[in-house]
Amino acid sequence: MAKLLFGMHMKSRVITALIGIPILGVVIFAGEFWFSGLVILLAGIGAFELGHLSNKIGFRVPASIFLICVIVIVGLSHFITIEQYENYHLLAAIFAFTIIFLTWQFERFKYKTSITDWLISFSISICLGGGLAYAILLRNLDEGIYLTFWLIAVVMVSDTSSFFVGRRFGKHKLAPKVSPMKTIEGAIGGILGAVITSVIINYIFTSIEKYDADISVFVFVIGGVLIGCITIVGDLAESKLKRMAGVKDSGTIFPGRGEAVSAASQT
Repeated sequence: MAKLLFGMHMKSRVITALIGIPILGVVIFAGEFWFSGLVILLAGIGAFELGHLSNKIGFRVPASIFLICVIVIVGLSHFITIEQYENYHLLAAIFAFTIIFLTWQFERFKYKTSITDWLISFSISICLGGGLAYAILLRNLDEGIYLTFWLIAVVMVSDTSSFFVGRRFGKHKLAPKVSPMKTIEGAIGGILGAVITSVIINYIFTSIEKYDADISVFVFVIGGVLIGCITIVGDLAESKLKRMAGVKDSGTIFPGRGEAVSAASQT
């Protein structure tokens, strides 16, 4: 049975990667609205998954608040990267958070939920929306194409290497009360995979003539370690939410990649 579940999980990961990675690569190169539009779409999907989890856990908060909060934050990040609108950035920020506040007030009185439910829901939404918003800000830097590829590649390799190393060599539980399947060996494999990938990408970047950023290999090593650690923490946090909700995978739309997406949004 365990082998069957492992095979199904691997199949979902491979299918998601084969479809998603080429599309993601093209959109990163295209940039501008194409990349922002994809991030906003992912934000909406993530908000939908958060709403699903929150209902399973027992929060009495409508999914609309997750959608509006996350999409408004991510959409604002696209707006502030457009130079011709730089004089209106503060106005746009005020407008965005006014929408969030009014939605909160309307839905709070409509559903008569507790303040605790709303505070927790907003905190989760802001973490997701804020994390994904940084992807747009990163892509619009001078070397944004390369740095965005670096971030996504390191996160995905860290997640995948942690999974494989943990399955093959894992013996010591990392946090059995949170996630019984996570192991210390898998965590180390994830961090090493992140560091190796980060260094390789640094080597590729420095061999490209158009890449002008002068960043030492030491920075890429530290970046790989940090992303690997954040990926593990994000994975454990999502596992905790899934256990509370009583579900096996939060990625119902992108199966097998729920943890990677979650970790990327926290990076």
